[in-house]
Amino acid sequence: MSNRRVLCVDDEPRILEALERSLKSHFEIATAESGDEGLQVLMTDGPFAVVMSDMRMPGMNGAAFLGRVQKLAPDATRVLLTGQADLQAAIDAVNCGGIFRFLNKPCPMDLLRGALEDSVEQNRLRLVERELLEQTLGGTLKLLNDLLVMVAPTLFAQAGRIRDCVAHMAKKLGVADGWQYEAAAQLSQIGLVAVAPELIERSLAGKPLNDFERKLMTDHPATGFRLVSQIPRLERVAAMIRDQRNPSLTEIAPVKLGAQMLRIATDLDGALGRGVSFAEALAGLSQKGNDPQLVAALKDYQPPSIQTRLRAVDVNDLKAGMVFDEDVRAKNGALIVARGQVVTPIVLERVRRIAQTVGLGDSLRVRGVG
Repeated sequence: MSNRRVLCVDDEPRILEALERSLKSHFEIATAESGDEGLQVLMTDGPFAVVMSDMRMPGMNGAAFLGRVQKLAPDATRVLLTGQADLQAAIDAVNCGGIFRFLNKPCPMDLLRGALEDSVEQNRLRLVERELLEQTLGGTLKLLNDLLVMVAPTLFAQAGRIRDCVAHMAKKLGVADGWQYEAAAQLSQIGLVAVAPELIERSLAGKPLNDFERKLMTDHPATGFRLVSQIPRLERVAAMIRDQRNPSLTEIAPVKLGAQMLRIATDLDGALGRGVSFAEALAGLSQKGNDPQLVAALKDYQPPSIQTRLRAVDVNDLKAGMVFDEDVRAKNGALIVARGQVVTPIVLERVRRIAQTVGLGDSLRVRGVG
């Protein structure tokens, strides 16, 4: 059932009473007598499908109020009531404030009801589109993650650590749309699916590479960009992945921030993987000229560590949520899952299938659950 709640804001109580009487049989009406009161109602009694405001009110006028509503409740459809003298202000509000409709006062009740019906429908469509987008993006990201864990389990484990680090920075800084930074982190290594796993392992282990091999490893952000940029609505995520080694390539603020966070998280993970202490790694990030605010956001970050109980389990006793304490290899020596990887349903299925076909060792060293 769609949301039919409408918040009406006007500084004249008699107008609010008239609106409530005329509209209550069609919508669920809430009222407020000022912009400030309207914002309070919005925060304590939302969500509303529609927020309708008079233009001329003391203190905060209708356009300013609805501009605040746009930030606090972006899904709410916004309607502005104006007098003829406020026409230009209303036009400016529509153009700049994302207002769906503006209506001249006095407005015939049948016209007002029709406008509110359209506004409720607009709210419904917006929510449906967002839900569809979230499901589509969520499914796409899961598919790419599953591909990464199948092709390059070491990279999947690394990408998970980078994601956790980026998520910590995003939360500390209170950035908007944090999901896109986490998505970029989770997919930051996706371009390496085109590189032989043996080369990836040698690179991560710090073993020497020839010029051609080094180029294959350093070109992965561009490959990742080409893969991810084909997915609708992930254009900025793709750009963050492309610029992760050189954030100065872009002037687009969210892309630059995301690329900076990716570079910092990747460098931190690499340093910790080489046995550098957390304090030394942070100091090294500062010396490399990274954004001091981003580095400072990591001061209370707790990187994954191998603590909790360690034990050996049979493949049949492996459970989602456990963490591998050592690399899992098939009997032919192929790496199946990297040390530090959390057991997810897809990882669990992969390990069990390989155990049934190629074969694994007698037991697996894990920590966590159970």
